[in-house]
Amino acid sequence: MTSRRLDPTLRIIRKLIVSAALAGVLAAAPLGALADGTETLGPPSVPIAAGTDVIVAGVGLATGQPGTINLNVPAGATVKQVLLYFSGFFKQASDSPAAMTVQVGGNNVQAARIGGPTFFFTGNYPATYRADITGLGLISPGANSVQVGGLAFTSVNHGAGLLVIFDDGSPAANIQVRDGTDTAFINFPDPRKETVAQTYNFAAATAPRTAAISIFTGSIKGQDLVSPLRPTTVEVTVNGGGPTIFFNQLGSNDGEEWDTLTVDVDVPAAATSLTVQVFSKDVTASGELPASLVWVASAMSLPPPQPPKCCCEEGKPQVLTMQYTGQGPDASNHAQAAGKAIVAGDPKLAGPVRIVAAGNDISNPKKLKKAKIFFDGQVALNGTFDIDATKAGMDKLKANTYVFVYGTTGELLQSIKFHTSCSQPLNIGDQFGSLLLQVCQTVAKKK
Repeated sequence: MTSRRLDPTLRIIRKLIVSAALAGVLAAAPLGALADGTETLGPPSVPIAAGTDVIVAGVGLATGQPGTINLNVPAGATVKQVLLYFSGFFKQASDSPAAMTVQVGGNNVQAARIGGPTFFFTGNYPATYRADITGLGLISPGANSVQVGGLAFTSVNHGAGLLVIFDDGSPAANIQVRDGTDTAFINFPDPRKETVAQTYNFAAATAPRTAAISIFTGSIKGQDLVSPLRPTTVEVTVNGGGPTIFFNQLGSNDGEEWDTLTVDVDVPAAATSLTVQVFSKDVTASGELPASLVWVASAMSLPPPQPPKCCCEEGKPQVLTMQYTGQGPDASNHAQAAGKAIVAGDPKLAGPVRIVAAGNDISNPKKLKKAKIFFDGQVALNGTFDIDATKAGMDKLKANTYVFVYGTTGELLQSIKFHTSCSQPLNIGDQFGSLLLQVCQTVAKKK
């Protein structure tokens, strides 16, 4: 089933038009300049500290305040930055001050408005506030409990969250943050129908990694509903591929009208971007009305690339897990000598394809009868498969491995030869045309 979506650029433009329509209302009050993101999230207007990872936690405050945020920082780590976020609804746009003073851990904290106010529905104008509270020293290694109160939204106080960046002494991660006020409800017209997707860009690596995606959302009612939770969907795509879908993970999990969610996403070695978006929609066809929501913040923490791991450190290669990327010879990236690795042809991102891996050059009919077939099957674009010596009754791969990529009508799209006996370098992250080496299993060296 397909659905019609606005081009992301057009969606941003339409959301900005709606925000600009409020300018006449806001001009009458000293509410300050537009901040980090209104009807879209944006890069924070404050510097984001370097660190090795991010921890998030929050508390819902719709039914009363103060509330307590509990979070744990790894022992021995150094806290680099603590950002406080909170959101809610004002009855009218002119109610929204440029800054709001709240109580955090017994301290008066002035937070700046970073998104909104923007019209969502009658009598409800969401806005988001943020404060850097690192200097208060409220968060330290181990268990932490911080009380938050004093939110003064004139319609509903959604809740509050803490985003903590820490350093545990390991290499720094790629940490990126987006924040603001972005609304969505499935039955509203654009631009309030959907949030704007947020894309994080980064350099490719030599091996797969796992990214942690964290989000804060407000306004999703849960605990006070008699019926089942109203559906929501968080979609994450890597390099523009198919989405990883997390459905019904939001529903006042931190207390009424506030949610904190962290999900792990696999990032292939060749990937250079990750996109996340929060939806008001029901992908399970439950029949329940999807929730209205306010997306407050999103963060990505991606570990740094690791040094290439040699497949021959502990023995001879037996199984190579490869990702089919659909790329041509120019994508090759390895240290094997000229003539040891040869790629011909370009699949041009074709998929699915039939891939045959063997220990012989099966394009030569004379060698076909005695061919050692390590894999023969269909593989989707960006899918993985195993070149497995045991499938041919062998305990290790031969000196050369030959791979052939065929189109849906049997035409040869690409042929690949590379060295697999360890007299040439073979590392995790090596790429031979359309094949990216992700995992290798070895058989122990004979003593």
